[in-house]
Amino acid sequence: MYRCAADRCRAARRSGDVANGTRDVSLLGNAIVLTGRRDYDLDGFAEVRDLFPGRHVTLDGDVITVWPPTQHTDHTGEDGDGR
Repeated sequence: MYRCAADRCRAARRSGDVANGTRDVSLLGNAIVLTGRRDYDLDGFAEVRDLFPGRHVTLDGDVITVWPPTQHTDHTGEDGDGR
């Protein structure tokens, strides 16, 4: 079993199951950062998104970032019922 999502991503990279051309997988805080040998295409981006359903994933040239899950806060009021 993987200790963290980054380990899962590294294992997928070794097996060829994640974003062809990935040079490095690292953690930046709780975000997973994939760095490519060149700019990622949309197919590589989609592969990473499929590995992390429900997570926000962004593409910026040769970097794909998988952002940590967000915690939702209740903005309805102190008692939570909107009053």
